[in-house]
Amino acid sequence: MSTPDFNAATHPSQINIREGITHLMIAPEAGTEPHLVARWLGLRSAIEKAGGHVQAIAGEFNYHYARDLCVLIGDTAYHPTVPMAEDSLDDLDYRRRAFLPFISHFGYRLRGLNVLPDYAMDGGNFVPLENRKVLIAGQHSIIDEADDINMDAMRAQRVISVMSSMTLCSVSATTWHVDGVSGQLPDGALLVKLDELDREQDLQAHGIERAYLPLVGAKKSGLRALDRHVGRPNLLTFSLFDHEDADVICQPESLRGNNINARAFGLATNFIVVNGIMIGEDLPEPLENALKARGINKIGPKDVGVDTFLFGDEGFVGGARCLTLPVAKQTRRPAYF
Repeated sequence: MSTPDFNAATHPSQINIREGITHLMIAPEAGTEPHLVARWLGLRSAIEKAGGHVQAIAGEFNYHYARDLCVLIGDTAYHPTVPMAEDSLDDLDYRRRAFLPFISHFGYRLRGLNVLPDYAMDGGNFVPLENRKVLIAGQHSIIDEADDINMDAMRAQRVISVMSSMTLCSVSATTWHVDGVSGQLPDGALLVKLDELDREQDLQAHGIERAYLPLVGAKKSGLRALDRHVGRPNLLTFSLFDHEDADVICQPESLRGNNINARAFGLATNFIVVNGIMIGEDLPEPLENALKARGINKIGPKDVGVDTFLFGDEGFVGGARCLTLPVAKQTRRPAYF
């Protein structure tokens, strides 16, 4: 079987900066399972189908989540310089040596923060709404708030919100990543999932109904924070159940017995927008209909001939947003390091 042409760059000098948005993606390495390669290529095809431009970057250490490698706000890329543990040194090295030079090449300022470990500064932990000057950030609701790990994550949120002059809006989740709140839909609204998806093994062990938890307690406070900072009319909320705050009820029957559908629903808010077109997972029919009713055009996996855009192993999976980082030429001079 022939090797796919990723056209992956290994150094910034190998790419020409275009006008408009470039979507950076980390190319699969040799030996990546064929079905994952097909999904990566499918996502690239979807972006190109929407008229977007993709620039692949050579990957290392089997890491593919471009969104996580820095927190990009305005013309600044915030990144960690402290590893979480010895086994994350490779990721940190790749981030600094092989990825951040591309960000600098586009003219972004690199701001390394040496007081915060890497897990606290994943780009997936944040949803910057730059037009509103609001920084949505995830807070781990399973770990005690006083836990050192959670304290690091909350400290990262405060530091980055102050440095970027953004108002912080923290929402609880089952991870630090903001998997329950999207970036903005093409019409400017946020897509908000009112229940969090557990891991696949939990689905298998407990069944669909018990794998979803309605948004209560600390999670309810996150919805109130979104109401306060973004405004209820600017949220499109959905749930599997008859949740009082849900605009759309999806019903669990559509997911039962299909792990791909269940995992895709878990990352329903993990989408990107390219030239006004939403690119993300195939969703339950009620939610797809709600998006169409808002006049939103969408490209899903089936539109480009793949089962899903989900990429990763059983325990750590990312969607379209995780796999891409949109960048644009900045007016300041690049500062290589």
